[in-house]
Amino acid sequence: RAALEGAGDMLATAVPCRSREVQLRNLGGGRGHGASTSGPEAWGLAADRIKACLALRCLDPAEEVRLKVLSVVFDIASSSSFGLALLSSVLPVIFGRILDKRPQVRIACAEAMAKLYEVHALPLIVDGESEALPDLKFVPRLLCEAFHVFAQSRLGHTSFIEELIEKHVLGCALPSASDSADVRARALVAFCGAALGEERSAQGLALLLYRKRETNAALLRYLRLRTRRAGPVLEFNRPRDAGQGSLQLTPASDGDAAGDAAAAASAAAASALQELARLSPASEDRKATPEALLVHLRTLDAVRDKALWSHLERLISPTEELRTDEMPVLLAELARLLRAQRLTELGFVLRRALLSTWLLPEHVPAVIEAWDADDTSAPGAANAMSSSKRRRSRKVDPASEAQAEPSATQLVVRSLSKYFPGPFLQHAFAISQRLTRAEPDAARSALSALSALGKHAAASRTSEEGNDVSLQLPELGADGLVAGLVQVVQGAFSEFPLARGSICRKAVRALSVLPNTEPWAALDQMLDWVEEQCSEAEERAKGPPVMAMHLAAACLERIFEFGDACPEGTLQHGREEKWVRLAGAVEQPGAPLLSDILCASVELYLAVRSTDRIAELLIKSNELPVESQLQLSSIVLRPLRRGTVRVTTELLDELSAHICGIFAADSSTAVGDMDQLLVGFVKLHKPVAVHVRLADRLRLCATLPTVFALAPLKKYRETVQRMLQTSMLRALRQSAACKEPYLDFAVACFIHFLSRLEPFKTECSAALTKYPLSSKVSEVFVEALLRCEPGRNLELAVVALRVCDRARFFQDKELPASDAVQKAASVLRHVVEKNCPELGKQGTALLQTAERGSMPSELYAIRQDIGQQPQALTMGGEGGRAPAAMGVIADKVSNVARPMAAAARAAGGMGSSSATKRPLAVAGPAEVLGESAKRPHCA
Repeated sequence: RAALEGAGDMLATAVPCRSREVQLRNLGGGRGHGASTSGPEAWGLAADRIKACLALRCLDPAEEVRLKVLSVVFDIASSSSFGLALLSSVLPVIFGRILDKRPQVRIACAEAMAKLYEVHALPLIVDGESEALPDLKFVPRLLCEAFHVFAQSRLGHTSFIEELIEKHVLGCALPSASDSADVRARALVAFCGAALGEERSAQGLALLLYRKRETNAALLRYLRLRTRRAGPVLEFNRPRDAGQGSLQLTPASDGDAAGDAAAAASAAAASALQELARLSPASEDRKATPEALLVHLRTLDAVRDKALWSHLERLISPTEELRTDEMPVLLAELARLLRAQRLTELGFVLRRALLSTWLLPEHVPAVIEAWDADDTSAPGAANAMSSSKRRRSRKVDPASEAQAEPSATQLVVRSLSKYFPGPFLQHAFAISQRLTRAEPDAARSALSALSALGKHAAASRTSEEGNDVSLQLPELGADGLVAGLVQVVQGAFSEFPLARGSICRKAVRALSVLPNTEPWAALDQMLDWVEEQCSEAEERAKGPPVMAMHLAAACLERIFEFGDACPEGTLQHGREEKWVRLAGAVEQPGAPLLSDILCASVELYLAVRSTDRIAELLIKSNELPVESQLQLSSIVLRPLRRGTVRVTTELLDELSAHICGIFAADSSTAVGDMDQLLVGFVKLHKPVAVHVRLADRLRLCATLPTVFALAPLKKYRETVQRMLQTSMLRALRQSAACKEPYLDFAVACFIHFLSRLEPFKTECSAALTKYPLSSKVSEVFVEALLRCEPGRNLELAVVALRVCDRARFFQDKELPASDAVQKAASVLRHVVEKNCPELGKQGTALLQTAERGSMPSELYAIRQDIGQQPQALTMGGEGGRAPAAMGVIADKVSNVARPMAAAARAAGGMGSSSATKRPLAVAGPAEVLGESAKRPHCA
């Protein structure tokens, strides 16, 4: 400590010496050639050596030494601009200890760098000199990266980082100069622009903004429901024998015939508060207890003070009248009300729910003005993360990519309009004017912003509150908006097919900012433009227009997504046969097979939900380059993930064979497209707006990602391994919560998928084989299953073995003469036993006492050679009542099922008692998954 104090004193002396040296150089003086190293020069050399030592001491085993290093560095760097310049080379390294193992070091790093930003960066922002911040851009990046790490690892400190960002980085703690809307907007743009400059910090910023948006939405739903009820909506329910964490939020009972509407509103309020508890900072700390937060939420619900509720309503849903200079007073009043009600523990979760501390409607004009100033300035350095992404999706030369890179302000507008759409929605007209700009990136940024606003407006129309927040565009109108969007779509021809489809879908979503029914009239105009483009191409004897096909696919997907909610004319326009004929343009005899037309045709087929030709087109695409094949795979995967196309065995087989063929070829030159395909698989966990069958979602999550076991690079296999592990964990937890055998269903789907996989078929046809590729695919599935819940690997292995043992009594429904299902089950059994050698006698005992189950009726049928009729053994019991779970039948076993149980025992069943109680049966998706099949998500 004494040495560090001495080093601090030496640095403090070197700072004025360095400042005098700089002044001499500016005046034309300085040390001549051959002069002695003395005075300021000597102090500068000593300071350089001390800086190197400080960078090493920040890794000292002693915690107090690390803290002292941070204190010395902060004192010198915050003393003056010369002190900051002196230590600028080591500050990112030293403050990088924000990810230290020791909590005190993490807290000290975060606080020191935030205060350093406040001392040096915010004054420049107030003076309008934001461009002079290159030495401090590491502060927003490290804070956002730390938030991402702390939240994902549940290390805590997330509320502390949010408080530091609001007070010291965004300027909430500054004096009256920060009350200006322009200053706050510039501070927000500078912070977000710096964080978006690196991939890891961009992920942290996205996570932070996402959780603020969702917390705000959950609290706003609860406030509106409680305001309608004008009283508490919850009751405190805790059983006497309940342990820690069992506290529940349940709807309050009115005690009278209030009706189903009141009960539904109370249930919705309880659900909103449960969501609020899940998104709170307490859920990001493994040491926090959820029971304490639920107690405080129940106390909040019981508050009768109308001033608190009206104050929260004003802050949670700000209007145009709310000004920046009013925010300090309002926040202080909220803190006083919470103290009066003894609810200060809820301050962190309520602070996260406040979007008004970050962005107000009056800040948006300043953000747009900064956007204009950034566009007119000279092109600067390109953003590294965004540059790599755009090179993967555009047909451009990487050498010229820097000049076409979106500016930092454009990236900020894209992010803020996505997570804070409310304030931007009132300025949709100003954003729409940028669609017709000559710069493609400015128009693309405007399209992304309008797409996010349109998505928000469409969701508000279909919400239970029925609030239409869409904005009229009187100066532009629907015609002008459609013309601008079409112009952006036409400029996207240089993109790859996957990016073209995304741009067209954004253009269609942007139409929702129009009021009333004008979005559907504008969509009809887009379809009319498509028809005109097709007619002109036909007159000129050219091929079908690619961009018109992509735009038609986006429009038709929107129509089928809303269904009966569309006007009758628009619905009939989308159901016309000419769209199917347009999609079949790629199959014209003698026409060359072009990747652009093929991808557009497949996307259009999927938009009209016609899958008859998809398998044939996937086979045709084998003649194309690997990059085009990967793009096509991503296009086919998207509607399967979103549920707009039904998951069928044929489509799943063809897509898996297509991806396996890509892996077998040389795909090292298509790493970017492979990343895009992997992103599509990762999005399987993302909730979607449309209804998705639970059986389809679980089947897709448990089967198709396993083909990445054959991927050439290790990073792809590891990513898919983690994704499968998450899917299995969610299925396991929902199995316990809903009392449904989701894991059995997942294993049964995987066995069926493996039996249809192309490498497995090739290995089966060999005279002698060890099934190397099939075992590799099974290895990924088994490892994800066994590792999803630590300490339960033996139990999970028994689940897989139980389904494997059950498979010998069933056959493939579509290929009854094939024994591929039994061979695939044997491969999976071998991999399970190899990865779980501790099974032994205990596993055998568990298998013998296990109850019999069923298999999905869409995939399996009972084998004919055991002398039973499959239709007589279908589950359902008497009266056609569907069982609650796979393996559970009606109370009375039908007479036709009893002989099958005896035949199963004769064939080597798992015990007479269990076989008599649980005969084999075939269950449909709804029967296998019970009433939970109505839920839209599973994994």
